[in-house]
Amino acid sequence: MVAMNTLPALAIAAAGTVVPLGTDPGVSLPGPEPPLLIVWTAGLILAAGLTAGICIVAIAEGVSIKRRRARALRTDPLRLLEPSPIRSAMRALCGAGALAVAALALAGLAVPVQLGVWGYRLSGLLVAVTTAAAGTAVFVLLWRHWSRYLADVAMGLMTLSVCGLAAMLVPSEPEELNERYPLMFNAIVFALACMAWTWNWLGGVWEQQLDDGRAWTTAGRLVAPATDFSFQIAAIGLIIAFLMAGWPRLPSIGCADDSLGRMLFGVAGHLLLVLACLDCTRRTRRTRFTRAAILAVVSLMIFLGVRAIG
Repeated sequence: MVAMNTLPALAIAAAGTVVPLGTDPGVSLPGPEPPLLIVWTAGLILAAGLTAGICIVAIAEGVSIKRRRARALRTDPLRLLEPSPIRSAMRALCGAGALAVAALALAGLAVPVQLGVWGYRLSGLLVAVTTAAAGTAVFVLLWRHWSRYLADVAMGLMTLSVCGLAAMLVPSEPEELNERYPLMFNAIVFALACMAWTWNWLGGVWEQQLDDGRAWTTAGRLVAPATDFSFQIAAIGLIIAFLMAGWPRLPSIGCADDSLGRMLFGVAGHLLLVLACLDCTRRTRRTRFTRAAILAVVSLMIFLGVRAIG
């Protein structure tokens, strides 16, 4: 299976999609073309269907386990030690479906469209709700059957949900994508910086579930994946921060992105990413977070330099 540590590569691919969209006048105008809206809607329906399927499996398994335990208590208590009836193939299928939901959500964030009177905010809300529901269901499955793959997928889905919520906070104006993308980049950098810190902090909290360094609970097993995943999130934040920093200098963009508000929020997003990486360094003593913080400072300098040149 594909692990969620490929998220930086997926983010680069998404960035490769964003650039031509932002520079294409036919797409950058308000009101997306009907084919784009149809594709986005079809992707959302597919993601919702996959999420519903994962939730049904998680609920059905919970009901089955409860009934088996109640029956075993009455007839044969030794059966309480038997594993869950859900098959490993079914868990793998749920993991693949959850990864597909994550990919569709990432595409929805990379290619935003206006839906009804709520515009871009509704598309962000739908991404947030879908990924949150799928992530919760995967975490439920994970608590019953440990899997490093499911752990990465669950954390990725919850992170994308926060990114969807951040996208909702972006003002409705401007509508043109070439001017709107920097605002979205800024909001997602905020979200990713917060989630990088959150997963790293949770990894520290879950260390209480270790017994002499050995995990004996699901939370204990999540310590290492959460720490590793926090760096993956910080790396994606850096990719988006660099894209935001150099956006006005890309060919055919024609967007100065140098208003006072944009400067303040852009600097704040970079500083939050720097602080998150430095705090992760303090918690883990890993130099890779320090290098990420240095790169975030470089991105901040590029951000300020590009806008100072004009």
